[in-house]
Amino acid sequence: MKNFKERFEELIESMGKQKRGSQIQMAVAVDDSIGQNHPLIVQAGTGTGKSMAYLVPAILSGEKVVISTATKALQEQLIKKDIPEAFGSLNMPDRSQILKGRGNYVCLKKISELNSDVVVVAESDSDSMFDNDRFFIEDSSKDQLDRSLNGVKTKKPNSVKSNPNIQAILRWLNSTSTGDVEDSGISLKPFELASIVSTFSECPGAKNCSLSNRCFAEIAKRRAQESQIIVVNHALYAQHLKSNKAVLPDHDVVVFDEAHELEDILLRSMGTEISLSSINSLLSSVKKSARLLSIEDDINQLMGARFNPHIVIFRDFLVNNKGKRIKHPLSEDILESLTNIKDLMVLLKTTLANADDSSKTQSAFEFGDSTAGSNSSNETPKDVLN
Repeated sequence: MKNFKERFEELIESMGKQKRGSQIQMAVAVDDSIGQNHPLIVQAGTGTGKSMAYLVPAILSGEKVVISTATKALQEQLIKKDIPEAFGSLNMPDRSQILKGRGNYVCLKKISELNSDVVVVAESDSDSMFDNDRFFIEDSSKDQLDRSLNGVKTKKPNSVKSNPNIQAILRWLNSTSTGDVEDSGISLKPFELASIVSTFSECPGAKNCSLSNRCFAEIAKRRAQESQIIVVNHALYAQHLKSNKAVLPDHDVVVFDEAHELEDILLRSMGTEISLSSINSLLSSVKKSARLLSIEDDINQLMGARFNPHIVIFRDFLVNNKGKRIKHPLSEDILESLTNIKDLMVLLKTTLANADDSSKTQSAFEFGDSTAGSNSSNETPKDVLN
């Protein structure tokens, strides 16, 4: 019986390709890595034939394999050329599927909302910087900060639905089997895209959506589940790791092509980015809200007692590490400062929310609003006091 090396050499010859020692060496190493279940790092130059060197042993292994890339160009090359060629050379049906993030697929629930009174358009994948116990600020501009705090904006449905690009998308939906917006060939502006796709935080999940059986993102996941080879990008794989492996189907092997990009992408997806200016901008917004709610003295007292000492420590830390990538573990004093800053932000948010609720209740009492029990006389509504 022929060993893998001999079989791979014959396969390359049958494809009309030139045998290259480095490609054969890599293919044998990949086959051994999968068979022996041990990690492998390969550095190979241009012209080695890397794709075929990992695709053939991956397919022959019979294992479920995820191939992760950094660029869309390589994804397209793999799914349209290299993978079909590899399966074909082995006289096997193509059992591959490309899987993208949820925000690449048209959301049928969003489409149905185009007929409702208000279309909600998410500005970011996180409703606030406090979601999931995270402390994350990435843009120090005031406008961006306000958008991250507000979370969503609304557009009148008629202005969205009558949009020519949205009309084109609606027509395209009658013929697409993927729902992948890129397949439509229509160039969408950010607000147009946001009106027809759902981010991770917007999606209620398959169990809670009445349209899940027709959901394009779920269909793509089911197709991936049934495939042997799944092609994704590094960002989606980072989401998979971050979600405790809840994004992708279970798999036995992962191949990181274009691995030189992997570290930066993982850090952007799973790390934390924070700046002094963004904290200051956030605090300015807090103070402005405090003035409007007439609780500025309370807020200043909270900030002075708990915030200032820690911001000084953190400011000096940022100045001393400007332009550097900070690696864990952080020193105890920096961890303490960040923890206190985060706790203070949560406390400020709660204080503002409570003051806002109190202000609304007081307003309702003063003007006899029905939300606090309609009462146009001078009697005190019992539910306001209670």
